[in-house]
Amino acid sequence: MALRMEQYVFSGKIKAVLLFVLCPLFLCCQIVDVETEVGDWKILTQNDLLHFEDDTRSLTFSEVLKKEFTAAQQENQNKQAVHWYRFSLINEKNKGQLFMSFRLVDYSDVYVPVKGEEGYRHHTVGFFAKKKEKIVGGEHLQMLRLQTDEIDFSRPFYFNRRMITHWAKNNWGHLLAFFFADDNVALSRDLLWINYKESDIYFYIGVVFISFFLFLVNFLISKNKSYLIYGLYLLGVALYYANRLPIFLNLYQNTIPELYFYVNQIAHIANIGCYTWFVFYFLDFKNAFPKAYKFTKRLLFGILIFGILYTLQIIVFPYFSLRFFVIDAFRVVVMLLSIGLFVFLMFQNPDTIAKIVLIGSMVLIAGNILSLVMGDHTMFLKLMVLEIILFSLVVALRNKEVNDGRLRYRYDLEVEKMKLKTLKELDSVKTRFYENITHEFRTPLTLIISPVVKKLSDPELSQEEREELELIQRNADKLLDLVNQILDLSKLEEGNVKLTVRRGDLGEVIEPLINPFRQEAKNKNIDFLCRIEDIETAWFDKDIIEKVVVNLLSNALKYTPENGSVRIESYSKNGNWIFIITNTVDGDVAIDVSKLFTRYYRASKNIQGTGIGLNITKELVELAKGNIVANTLQNNEIQFTVSLPIKKSLFIDNIADDVDEKIMEVNLSTEVENGNKTLLKESNNTSFIKNKLEDAELPKLLVVEDNPEMRAFIVSNFKGDYQIKEAENGLVGIDLAIEFLPDLIISDIMMPVKNGFELCDAVKQNIQTSHIPVILLTAKVGEENELQGFKTGADDYMTKPFSVKKLKVRVRQLIQNQKQLGDYYGTTFSIDPEMTVSETDSEFLKLLKEVMDGHITDPDFNVDAFVGAMNMSRRQLQRKLKTIIGMSPIEFIRNERVKLAAKLLKLSDATVSEISYQVGFKTPSYFIKCFKETYGCTPSEFSENL
Repeated sequence: MALRMEQYVFSGKIKAVLLFVLCPLFLCCQIVDVETEVGDWKILTQNDLLHFEDDTRSLTFSEVLKKEFTAAQQENQNKQAVHWYRFSLINEKNKGQLFMSFRLVDYSDVYVPVKGEEGYRHHTVGFFAKKKEKIVGGEHLQMLRLQTDEIDFSRPFYFNRRMITHWAKNNWGHLLAFFFADDNVALSRDLLWINYKESDIYFYIGVVFISFFLFLVNFLISKNKSYLIYGLYLLGVALYYANRLPIFLNLYQNTIPELYFYVNQIAHIANIGCYTWFVFYFLDFKNAFPKAYKFTKRLLFGILIFGILYTLQIIVFPYFSLRFFVIDAFRVVVMLLSIGLFVFLMFQNPDTIAKIVLIGSMVLIAGNILSLVMGDHTMFLKLMVLEIILFSLVVALRNKEVNDGRLRYRYDLEVEKMKLKTLKELDSVKTRFYENITHEFRTPLTLIISPVVKKLSDPELSQEEREELELIQRNADKLLDLVNQILDLSKLEEGNVKLTVRRGDLGEVIEPLINPFRQEAKNKNIDFLCRIEDIETAWFDKDIIEKVVVNLLSNALKYTPENGSVRIESYSKNGNWIFIITNTVDGDVAIDVSKLFTRYYRASKNIQGTGIGLNITKELVELAKGNIVANTLQNNEIQFTVSLPIKKSLFIDNIADDVDEKIMEVNLSTEVENGNKTLLKESNNTSFIKNKLEDAELPKLLVVEDNPEMRAFIVSNFKGDYQIKEAENGLVGIDLAIEFLPDLIISDIMMPVKNGFELCDAVKQNIQTSHIPVILLTAKVGEENELQGFKTGADDYMTKPFSVKKLKVRVRQLIQNQKQLGDYYGTTFSIDPEMTVSETDSEFLKLLKEVMDGHITDPDFNVDAFVGAMNMSRRQLQRKLKTIIGMSPIEFIRNERVKLAAKLLKLSDATVSEISYQVGFKTPSYFIKCFKETYGCTPSEFSENL
């Protein structure tokens, strides 16, 4: 027997190894089931048994003994009841053991009559009985081995049967079999009746469970939901079959044995639904098989509803008499519908992956059918291994498709990136084109507008000439507006317009914008009504407000006919600024308000188009987080309503920072046209000091402009009052600034070789020229360009076309400001680095102060030593001191010594001669002469006055 068992175990291992090599053949071989019966076995018949049916399923053995047993009936028995049987056996002589086999039963209580006071001894057998020792040969053969010398054969035996599973129902006709054997007969005798095949249930469950993990990993890597659904299906199948293992069966015996059936059936329904869902999702029925989409969706819904109802039936009535029929009917219906569905799909020209999935599905259906027909619950599990292999091929093909798709996606993405880069480059080229073309327009416009304005200021101009010049000015202004609109449009498209919000009074901003339109309305006999509410505290972008108001007013007056009306309202409501313009329009023209904000919209061939003004207005309003709407009203009126938020909390990221204050300061400083005067710093000895240009020497002016006509025009406005040098580009301008050392530089920005920013930066970084003020002239409008100019050290920034009068005032003012330090020193004899604007000048004065403090008392400290200590040439130091302080190096040294002598005269009792030597003068007579030139009195008189 031992040799035979080793052969069976070895045979099982060979099967496991050959599973992957000859899988289909191996699965077919599993169908063969060889059983051998021997003649010593005896099977009880219906005539040998008496029967009692316990409908309550709750009677104890002692209570059953009191019941009346009748002849057993095989047909029409209540499968939900507990059936009790009674029979008698005659002992065979010289036989020490009795073997009883209860084949294919779920659970049976066996009561064996024994000698002594015990009476009956209780045993449990069956699929759900506790497995106290390993059953040799297979779980379907439930055997009980008894010692005959303990049995009282004079009394009857009792056993019961209860139906839990399908196979118990299908094998209800199998009755008790037994045989007697002597003590010397080995257990191998009962093996003759056992199926000699090795159980591979653990192996198959392990394969399915490992496959679940593989598909779960595939899902985590690819994020493909179908892999997760299939993995859950595999997990459900593994748990479904693992539920039959002894470890779980013992668990059910400790709780409720009938629970096993319901757990498995609900799991079976869930697995069917999960697999159908997987096929539905993986093959993308909605797009790939639209004809089967609705049917499969309803099938999935039906499986879900059946599962819910079946679960509720178990909870309410667990011993429903038709429970086996219902679940069998469900399996048959689903299999038939699935077969019809998969056959139908095979005729829909599916792709390779779909065909493999459909074939695998047919394999699973075949496994279900074979399991029902052959009564072998492992048949489906065995065929499922083949289905997993098929689907692994599907996964490989799908992954290949995914990888190919990713490669295509990356290629398409790179193409899109290249297209996007090209578009950005085109936009950049377009923006540069707009900037360049507007710059080219602004230069001739400056040469048109500025002379016209200058000419119009002439009081002796005749009325006819004035009208002609005003006509030129109006049309030049219109052309300038168009240039500005084109530039604004390009910036909006490029996304370069940034919202910059400050607190202010909206009424003060709006009122000056409206006033110029009053006269135009009066000239056209238009009724012009305004209601402007004071909004003293509001947060807004001033530039956007100005452009929105001016564009809407211009549009209203442009399309309002004579004798029409324009009404303007401005007020705040719920934290928003509301601006409404209502104007009369031509009643014969049908206006489509939905197209008013479209560029160049024309309501009729007989009227002008809207251009781009309203389109820009709409984009600016949206940039400011507001909205604008247009509506047609009665009496041939059209109304534009703007709503912009003005609360600070809505603009936290858009509030102007401190760096913008430089622009505000410069803008305020340009108001000198209104008579404002520049205030100087207060010193210890003086309050405020006025500055004026000396008539003896004209200030020097350097004009850097690449356009000859513009350069000549600028020069013509400063001739006679300044010494002027000209440069055609930034590089020449830098060289002239070092050589000529002008008092001020006027420079264009867009120039060849070196532009105005580069010129300004070079001038401000050079210690010889850092003190020179720079005014930049440019067609580049916007705060970003202004900030760039100020960061390079520019003292002012003016856009073309510019006011000649304003430019003249600004030049005069900056030159005066530059002379403040010299006047301050001449009054206080004190060096203050904080008085300078340039950081380079401040560092120069700090070094100058350190050198003077360290060498002033040295009588040998002359100009050569001074030049060496400052690390500059004599000429450089001469020009720098002359420009900033207004003195030559020798005059500066002399003044510093005299200033120190004045302090010593105040603080010490030393004689004039002693002090003269202490401060570095070589002779007292020269000291007295220098002191008198500076203070207007001798040192002795200075001491007496103290």
